[in-house]
Amino acid sequence: MNTNPKISIILPTYNSQDFIADCLNSLINDPLQDIEIIIVDDASTDNTKSLIKLFMEKDGRIKLFENLINLGVSATRNLGLLKTTGHYTFLMDPDDFLVKDSLIKMYEKIVKDNSEILLLNAYKYFSKNRIIPFNNPFYGSDHRKFIGSCAWFCLFNSNFLKKYPKIIFTVNAHPHEDVAFTFKAFSYASSTSRLNDPILYYRQHSNQKTFNSNENRKKSSLLSSTRLVMSDLKEFVNNENLCSARKIIYHQQIILMISYLKISLFHFKNKNFLIFYFQKIIPVKIKTFIYRKKFTRNGYLIIKILKIPIFHKKI
Repeated sequence: MNTNPKISIILPTYNSQDFIADCLNSLINDPLQDIEIIIVDDASTDNTKSLIKLFMEKDGRIKLFENLINLGVSATRNLGLLKTTGHYTFLMDPDDFLVKDSLIKMYEKIVKDNSEILLLNAYKYFSKNRIIPFNNPFYGSDHRKFIGSCAWFCLFNSNFLKKYPKIIFTVNAHPHEDVAFTFKAFSYASSTSRLNDPILYYRQHSNQKTFNSNENRKKSSLLSSTRLVMSDLKEFVNNENLCSARKIIYHQQIILMISYLKISLFHFKNKNFLIFYFQKIIPVKIKTFIYRKKFTRNGYLIIKILKIPIFHKKI
């Protein structure tokens, strides 16, 4: 077997028994056979590992690594990055699955364009009868203006990732765990290209680890994750010689993350949030205003009070 496959696919798994078969079948049946599938299981307690081992008996391209304790999706993906040997790296979630012939299309396109990052499209998959396009959120031709988002919207040149070891996932963060990863990648990148064909079914289901920000307990987790990613991004920006355009995008990146919190005046009753707001949000807003850049997000209004906005959900 080729010691350097064309694409390494990283799959972090945790209690993924309901979906892992669909995911693996879509990978192993792709016309591009010269691949490796790096699975890092994060101490699953269901039948996920047993199902993976059944696939391993039939396909030697699947490699399983097991965390002894639950480390979280960020640390698990970072471990997967250390295990890859392929020329290109694709990061995927185990509840998603590929559109037919996706790997071969991705590989041929990135080789033809000789780019460091290939931008990809997807579908949102609710059921067999409900599938809708999910276009890449990285808009425009200038990657220096891209804001961080889901890492699976990209295929990465592996040498590019290895050249810049700071491109990793923010440990202990979830959600937003791949925001800093993609932000850093686009900050370092010198070339990107785009594949217009949707390559992935992004499965929508009730078991997803999404965060409903209207629930207090999950709101606290979301705030904690936001703080971690903001700290990660701040350290990166302070230590790297970024162009002025990228620094502006950094501030817009922070604003976007804050918008996910769905802040209302009610939250100012919380002492920790009040401290967070005055220490983190207000300075970012002032800096962004100085840059004279406007930034809004669909579904929200920005109310400016002395040039300092408060996000609130539309009624």
